[in-house]
Amino acid sequence: MVSENIDASVDNDSNNEDDQIDGRSLSEDENHVRNVPSAGVHEQGECDPDWLAVEHFMKGCGCGRHCQKNFTPSSVYQSILDMCEKSKDEKEMFLMGILSNCLDTSSSTKRGKKGFRVRTHFAINGASVCRETFQLFFDVKRAVLYALIQTVNQGGCTPRTHGNRGRKPKHALMFDDVNRVVQFIMNTSEEIGLPYPAAPRGKDNIPIVFLPSSTTKLHLHAHYSSACEERNVRCVKISAFKSILLHCVPHIKIAKPREDVCGTCERLRRDIVGAVTEDEKLHALTAMETHITDARKVVICNTT
Repeated sequence: MVSENIDASVDNDSNNEDDQIDGRSLSEDENHVRNVPSAGVHEQGECDPDWLAVEHFMKGCGCGRHCQKNFTPSSVYQSILDMCEKSKDEKEMFLMGILSNCLDTSSSTKRGKKGFRVRTHFAINGASVCRETFQLFFDVKRAVLYALIQTVNQGGCTPRTHGNRGRKPKHALMFDDVNRVVQFIMNTSEEIGLPYPAAPRGKDNIPIVFLPSSTTKLHLHAHYSSACEERNVRCVKISAFKSILLHCVPHIKIAKPREDVCGTCERLRRDIVGAVTEDEKLHALTAMETHITDARKVVICNTT
């Protein structure tokens, strides 16, 4: 009996302790639930700069009309989110529609004369507000707002376009300018160039034409400039000249002083340049092709 009473008392004590623990945990959970702030306000206040701007606005807009009294924080914040969801064009057209009703074209001066400036009276839902409140409510910057007002004053509610759209720059190159440079380079390569009989491996099927290594791009541009002055046509600058030489005629290059070629190649090149008749040019080109073919066979045999 004594042992049973002892066990019963121990069980009662343990149950009482569990109840106390459970009660304490439940009360702590209830207090925790009560102390948890609203999810939106807590997160927005710490992380969202728009919500911080709304809270600062509700303390005072800065004007004498106290525009913040006409709005609630949730309505202002929701308006900002709605404007953020719109695209740039949609947002501008929406604001221009509102600004078209805010322009005052009947304003006059103190002397009764017609005013030259068109004044803007900002309003939201029929309530007159200051410019700062209008900017915050519709999430628009000051420069963009003034640009929209100017667009509405000049052309009405039309999509904004950049002033330079559709206009060609003054220094833009025309097709005739590029064509003259290409023709000049090709004529020069026919006069003093050293053509290869075949295109390099892995390149286009256009044989490379090497200009003498004593020639430079500045030297070519100087001759080109003098030719343009004689014909009284437009002359492109050196940077454009180099770009055309690189992209339009990539097969025409200036030879380097230390080209990795053999003596036979140099002799055959001199024969090609010194050829006068068509038969001599054909014979020299055939000899150059035969030499290149034999050299390729030797390279293939050495690699295998």
